[in-house]
Amino acid sequence: MNKNSFTFLELPQDAIARFGWGHVDDLAVSEDEMYLAVGSWAGVWWFDLTTHQSVTLFETRRGMVNRIALCSGQPWLAVKNTDKNGNEVIKIWDTQRQQRLAVMEYPARLREDPPLNDLCSLCFSLSGQWLAVSRDGSVIVDIYESLTGRLHTELKLSSEEVDIGCDANGFSWDFSGALAFSPDNRLFASSQKADFISVWDITTCKRIIRLTGHPEGVHSLSFSSCGQFLAAGGVKGTVQVWETATWQLQETYPSSDNTLMNVSYAPDGTLRAAGLSHDQCTITVWNVARQKEVYTFQGKKYCKAEIYPIHFSNGTHLAFQSDFKVQVKSVDRAEPPAILPWELGDLHSLVFSPDGKTLAAGYRQFGGVVLWDVATHRPQRVITEPRC
Repeated sequence: MNKNSFTFLELPQDAIARFGWGHVDDLAVSEDEMYLAVGSWAGVWWFDLTTHQSVTLFETRRGMVNRIALCSGQPWLAVKNTDKNGNEVIKIWDTQRQQRLAVMEYPARLREDPPLNDLCSLCFSLSGQWLAVSRDGSVIVDIYESLTGRLHTELKLSSEEVDIGCDANGFSWDFSGALAFSPDNRLFASSQKADFISVWDITTCKRIIRLTGHPEGVHSLSFSSCGQFLAAGGVKGTVQVWETATWQLQETYPSSDNTLMNVSYAPDGTLRAAGLSHDQCTITVWNVARQKEVYTFQGKKYCKAEIYPIHFSNGTHLAFQSDFKVQVKSVDRAEPPAILPWELGDLHSLVFSPDGKTLAAGYRQFGGVVLWDVATHRPQRVITEPRC
């Protein structure tokens, strides 16, 4: 077995068969919508969406894949897995050539001072040149060269700068950081459980500005496609927008509710946001520029009925799960959400295809992935547990 290439449905040493694909933690759809990557405790499954069949399984030696990320500008997949001792390895694979490009070993500093948990954020730059990695409780964001795995820089804050873990009412959240690259790959914005945003120049590895204004913490970041604006969603419902030429605060959009704000720029420059209540029972969709609440969904308040996960498409839709039902909402329309007519148990993840036309939903109890047609609200394909 060549450890630097994909092996068809590889098995661990001495194993003769595999049943199921293991607990699934993450999903990603390729830019051309031909492949689906599934990160699981068995490894990474790579599915051909035209044949509905698994092409390969890799990263099985360590297993425990809990985070994956596909690059929008290159056919590359970043995989983060953890062994039984909590040691982490991140690898980048070229999915077209089926070759491993780079390996990022667990930083020595984390062996001495382990993070709070295995939460990790992975973020490719648009061109794929850089991969950013942050972890819950860490004051450092690592920037790697994607092609070589070489550590380009450690973007480090002082420990005194990262002290927002809970508010005066005791609300706290597990969070591995809000990360965003500018479209030209020159700037990188980050916020890690802090009341400010750091903007870094990737070339010089220097912080060029410290943006304040979210005293309770920053939950999400998004650069506009033109690169002229940076939006930040706060932990307590506010959204702020800065001009990147001057770093002047252009606008602050307050919210009457204490919500985790997920912000995202559409390709046409429209800024949208979805606010999730801290008890995960209410989600509110906002037209940010108009400061208009366009939709509110109130979930049932009982154990396991939280609204989770939620996911933005690159088009016009927001998907979320509540009470074991997947719902799809048009962000800019007042019509009620479409409820996908298939209840398969505990949903672990949602992800849209790049054009927003297909929604992949993964179910723990069902042990498979359903691909939904967003326009018709009907299932296109069902990918069930592989038998090999």
